[in-house]
Amino acid sequence: MLLRLGEQLPGAIRVIEDSLERGIWEEQEQRSRIPRDPYRFALPGVLPKLTANEEGDRLTIPVEGTSGAWIAKFGTPAFRHLVENECVMLRWASLCGLDVPNHRIIQGRDIEGLPEHFDPEQRALLVRRFDRRVDQEGMTRIHQEDFAQIFHVAPEDKYTESHDQRWMSHETIGHLILELCGSKDFEEYLRRLVFMVLSGNSDAHLKNWALWYPDRLRARLAPVYDFVATIVYGGEGGPALCWREPETPSLAPEKPLVETTLDDLLLLCPSADTCTAFDTAQALGIIEEFETKAREQWKEVQGELPAWQKNKLAAHLDQVRLG
Repeated sequence: MLLRLGEQLPGAIRVIEDSLERGIWEEQEQRSRIPRDPYRFALPGVLPKLTANEEGDRLTIPVEGTSGAWIAKFGTPAFRHLVENECVMLRWASLCGLDVPNHRIIQGRDIEGLPEHFDPEQRALLVRRFDRRVDQEGMTRIHQEDFAQIFHVAPEDKYTESHDQRWMSHETIGHLILELCGSKDFEEYLRRLVFMVLSGNSDAHLKNWALWYPDRLRARLAPVYDFVATIVYGGEGGPALCWREPETPSLAPEKPLVETTLDDLLLLCPSADTCTAFDTAQALGIIEEFETKAREQWKEVQGELPAWQKNKLAAHLDQVRLG
């Protein structure tokens, strides 16, 4: 399994074949009578995904033993218009000035060599992989680590609902970003939290926040990915992570995003008794300025959502009052 998925792992990690064991591997392949699958990928998430390369105006599936520079995310019947939802959220975030990879919606038939079990008439969200850099010298892998990896949390435990994981909060993530990446990235993190609240995104769990190493040395906050307005699909819409570690142990759920206050965000700022502090007055200015900009840019993108999603998100925005 690791050999089959090893070229498409996130970041700069690869699993490659040991030449000493090649004969054993090939023999096992022949015994299994399972045809070799050229469409292997190892990208987790709700949506079915493929990796692809862009060659001129064509999109192609990478050949075996190579990696793709784009991710094509297909829809699922469980969540109507999820592809359109994520695309609009990424465009909205980009208009607000957040660091968002290039993206666009395509048809399945736009990818040459699409596997048979993918519908060519289905729409897909095409997103540029920020952990791959393509230039004249070829493709370079850029390492990344999501916060489930950083905290040594298994993927199935990415939602911090258990008592012993409540310390893995937005506050903890923010402290690490400030300490490892610096104040500029922490400011970006604050803006993304405001956007998370305004867009009704209750799925910003540990695996949807990441660090990356664009210069191979220094950790930085990775670009935006997997931003979805989950509020339109029902539920109270509480955050996937608690804001801060509770002073007393509790399994009580977090309050809904719509009830988030300015204090909830300001209390995430590291104080003077921590390794690196962040000025609360500066944070206040960043939050208020970004909220104003996000509400203005919402007018530019709301018409791109299906009417039922637009109406639900607009109602959510009317109720949110951070200021």
